[in-house]
Amino acid sequence: MVIELQYKPVDSSMLPDIADLCGQLGYPISYDQLASQVQNILSHTDHFLWAAQVDGVAHGWVHAQVIDGLTSPRCVEVAGLIVDETYRKHGIGRALMTLVETWAADQGISSIYLRSNIIRKEAHRFYESIGYESIKQQLTFRKNLPSRSG
Repeated sequence: MVIELQYKPVDSSMLPDIADLCGQLGYPISYDQLASQVQNILSHTDHFLWAAQVDGVAHGWVHAQVIDGLTSPRCVEVAGLIVDETYRKHGIGRALMTLVETWAADQGISSIYLRSNIIRKEAHRFYESIGYESIKQQLTFRKNLPSRSG
């Protein structure tokens, strides 16, 4: 199968496709919530949000951001990468990650981090195949705060 891919920054026309892709990996999101989050992300120059399109339909996306921490050097963290399940193993994920790596290098950043759910074994193999190494396992904690309207 030969795929004619186009890679471009995410814009509002891609949001329905991106919402569908989020749902494929178990992250359902409403169009309005996604539109708000994308608008916020795009307002920051230290974020990278690109999609892979086939015939005008987004079949993959990647979001990365610059992280400035006190205990580690400045780095880029991949906040999300999703490729449509019917288009996996066609080079889309690899190409999107290459775009992130180029963007990070252009920022003068020499390391990229990402997190992957422990159950996503296929994703782990993919990341290892493109040169990423597992450096630790950890737990993720969350606390939902009460809403403060006013």
